[in-house]
Amino acid sequence: MANSTTAPGLRYYCELLPNIQSISVYVSLPSPSDVSTRVVVPPGSRTLFLEHRGKTLTVKLPGPGNPNANPLIVTPQLHLASLSLRIPCAEKIAQETDNLTPWSARKLTTSPVASMQCRSCNATILPKSRINTWKDLPSGNWAEAMDFWHCHKPHEKGGEKGRYANYGSGFKVVEGTGFVDGSGVLFSRMDVGEGVKKSNTSLNCKNCDSVLGRPEHDIGNASELWRIHKWNIRLQNGESGCVYPLECFLASEFIGFAESEGVRRLLVSDRNDTDNGARLKIWVFNTDVFYSHPDVDKPQRGIKVYWRLLGEGEKAPPTDRLASTSFEAVELDSIVVKRLVDRLRERAALMPTEMQTQGEWASGILRRFQEHELA
Repeated sequence: MANSTTAPGLRYYCELLPNIQSISVYVSLPSPSDVSTRVVVPPGSRTLFLEHRGKTLTVKLPGPGNPNANPLIVTPQLHLASLSLRIPCAEKIAQETDNLTPWSARKLTTSPVASMQCRSCNATILPKSRINTWKDLPSGNWAEAMDFWHCHKPHEKGGEKGRYANYGSGFKVVEGTGFVDGSGVLFSRMDVGEGVKKSNTSLNCKNCDSVLGRPEHDIGNASELWRIHKWNIRLQNGESGCVYPLECFLASEFIGFAESEGVRRLLVSDRNDTDNGARLKIWVFNTDVFYSHPDVDKPQRGIKVYWRLLGEGEKAPPTDRLASTSFEAVELDSIVVKRLVDRLRERAALMPTEMQTQGEWASGILRRFQEHELA
């Protein structure tokens, strides 16, 4: 297998599934298979060699394949335009059990940042040392849980105090205290700098008008809670700034629905135009995969989804959790929905043609956070 090359235009996609300890390989051949075509995977190799018409082409695997002592050799049928095969992993690949995201309360406490800035223009949102205490929120659906608790308190009567009201030892908005969950940071509006402007539905950067987050209404006390989405900010410490990809935050959100709430069918829509804005159905198929393709230097960890855009005038599926055919409603800013669709389309275009769709659904991959990447 000397003189092996990665052929220009060779399209392949490989997917390692830790739950079944195997690697699925899909390759679009540069020309139909013939008697010269065969696949060779040496023992424990991270490279698959494709011998085809006098050339040996290489395919990068997302993990070590072939646990046997001898090379794995596969000879495909003749006249095929593409190949697909499954290779056992050569060693145990651990599944990811933690839904990791950057900037936890512990990290923000132990590594104080100089300032929080708008990701688009670097304008200051949260001035240096404005927050003295950071606290993690318990889960992605903490607000709904508190609403439920508040509405079902048997020991109190009287009027509503508002969402997140300061009841018992419950939630209280305090100046100088910030709260963190997987997708955002929350704090009193009194802590925010002059660089943020507020409307009824959004928080925007005063300098460039980029959407930063949204106000949380009906807090029930004198202060107001503001949510800034992590994907819209940069944490600045000295001369270095720290940002993370939007897709990883969205992957984390989808993992939370699937693993914490048992919900895998999502209806994603524009927060400010749920009827006429872009809407897409997402089916979270697998929350932990390693994948490789020609456009990445090393294997990535991600989630696999199937998705479909709803057509103009198409009726949305029900979002009532009690219905067996329902979807969970996920509302995002319009620019986030657009970028999500763009990324899913980009990833699908990297796959061999026969992998890009499954019936009415399009295939998609979103990268997820890994521990060594996080601050």
